[in-house]
Amino acid sequence: MPPKRKSLTPQQKKALSYQKDRRNTYGERGANSRFSIRQNKVLTQQALRSVENQLLSSAINATSDRSSLDLVENALRSAPQTKRRFFKSPDTPLGIVVNRKLQRRFLAGSNAAVREVGVKAKDPAGRH
Repeated sequence: MPPKRKSLTPQQKKALSYQKDRRNTYGERGANSRFSIRQNKVLTQQALRSVENQLLSSAINATSDRSSLDLVENALRSAPQTKRRFFKSPDTPLGIVVNRKLQRRFLAGSNAAVREVGVKAKDPAGRH
């Protein structure tokens, strides 16, 4: 029988959720982000293949000598890849996202509940 896990209080569960859950803060809607990540990966690979094909076709058209084709092939393999690879920025932990929202609300003065209770989000400029 597996050992019993210690049950967590609701406060501990919420704190754990704020640490582990993540939100996409790339600046687009969720569906748009998923589409653009896939599209950016495809486009960078496509651009790399296009450059390589242009270099190879120009080398083949210029010469038909076997040794010069080998030189071109070696140059392509040893050349540093000029593609700009796409990397997805990691998602932000939920706790940071919620804190930013509270900061914006507090600074804008639009959240009456935050002002009435006296709960202040940390102001990045150090104002109170």
